[in-house]
Amino acid sequence: MIKNKEKMYVLGLLLGLAVLVAPYIYTILYAVPSSDDFVMAIGVDKTNLFGEAIRVANEYYFKWAGDWISIFLQILFNPLLLFGATSSLYGVEMVIHFCLYAVVIGWMIRNIFYYVVQIKDMKMILGVYLIVLMSILNMDVWTEIFYWFVGATYLHGMLFGMSSIALLVKYRAKGGIFTGFLLSVIGFFGCSYFMLAVLPATVYLIYLVVDLIKDRKIYWKKDIPFFFYCAGFLSALVAPGNFSRLGSETGETGLHLFRTALDTLVLWLDTTFDLIKNPLVLIAMLVLVLIGAVIFKEMKFKFQYPLLPFVLTILCLYITYFPMALGYGGTSYLPNRVRFIFCTYAVLMYAASFLYLGGFVYRKKGEFITKKNLITAVAALAVFGYVCIMPTKYYEELPYAKTVSQIRNVKIVHSEWMYLLRYIEDTEEKELYLSRSKINTTIIKAPGLTADENYVVNQKIAEYFGKDYIKLEQW
Repeated sequence: MIKNKEKMYVLGLLLGLAVLVAPYIYTILYAVPSSDDFVMAIGVDKTNLFGEAIRVANEYYFKWAGDWISIFLQILFNPLLLFGATSSLYGVEMVIHFCLYAVVIGWMIRNIFYYVVQIKDMKMILGVYLIVLMSILNMDVWTEIFYWFVGATYLHGMLFGMSSIALLVKYRAKGGIFTGFLLSVIGFFGCSYFMLAVLPATVYLIYLVVDLIKDRKIYWKKDIPFFFYCAGFLSALVAPGNFSRLGSETGETGLHLFRTALDTLVLWLDTTFDLIKNPLVLIAMLVLVLIGAVIFKEMKFKFQYPLLPFVLTILCLYITYFPMALGYGGTSYLPNRVRFIFCTYAVLMYAASFLYLGGFVYRKKGEFITKKNLITAVAALAVFGYVCIMPTKYYEELPYAKTVSQIRNVKIVHSEWMYLLRYIEDTEEKELYLSRSKINTTIIKAPGLTADENYVVNQKIAEYFGKDYIKLEQW
């Protein structure tokens, strides 16, 4: 009977996961190429993508920025180079990116529970995973990540970083030459996205500090992968092209460290406020406290310092935001793809902090953590959530609700843009003046063509298709 209940819980959570991700998978299928997708495909020999990826990454490394692995992947897996600009396989590749993101987050959470918390209760793991993924997806509509290939380069860095954490916790618990090898490779690539290296590097440093405190030494032979982390970070940090984009959005040059420190504080406050003012995410964090009280009650670990995880979270987020604030020259322009990094890391780290807080609550008030009280608490949170969300317009503003509402529109908009791109590709005319009714704006990212033939996106799309110029008037 108990096993049947367990299975029902797990099946219910899996059904909830399917309901959560289905609208995203469907709408992402109708993504279309946009702006920099064309830029990265110009002048590249499609018959030798691996060699071309090395060449372009090398050029960017010395002239533009140090994220060489990002540029390498932008060439190697660019759907315009693999399938062409008018292929529907663009959307299929973007769906793969989304699914990889969802799977890697689940893998990381599962390994943390298995090898750190040492709990293998699948319904609890799935419950935490579902809450975390739901929270991230409802912070914003991540148009520049899930619907745009070049924007997804930030996603690639996070996939490496989160995969390295999943491998690290297993390696430190079980060892293994193959796991250590994978950790070294993935950690090297992950930390070469030096702006995204803070979280995986911090997790590894925590292990080293614990070794130092407990055993008064660090086991360097066992921690060879850490040197690969450092090598990846340094390979990007010392790149000659690193400062060429400094202040590119503001027109300013030079390092303004004090101002950047203040800007970073503003970014952290802004992200934290986004979490607090989002009732769905706030309720999710409170539920995690309850889950933490349940899953940690069997642990012998003493939850003595409830603020410590929050302090580490704040420090990690601050250090993560700093290079972004420096690179973008302040907080006046912060792309959707950069906010995605902030929100993902913030949700993950705050989720861990609230779970830990739940363990502390149980340690202090364990006699109150009964099944009846938990059901009462969850019911109270459900009522609170309903009052905060459903009777107001906030429900319509939820990114999930927006995505569901666009299911029909994205298919229409995709067809209209594909028709236009196919016309541009097939026509023999070199000077194109196009006029048509306005194509609606949806959650998918549009190619970016305008009525100005001198606009850089128009020029690059024209160059990609071998045209002299392209103008698009929409009325």
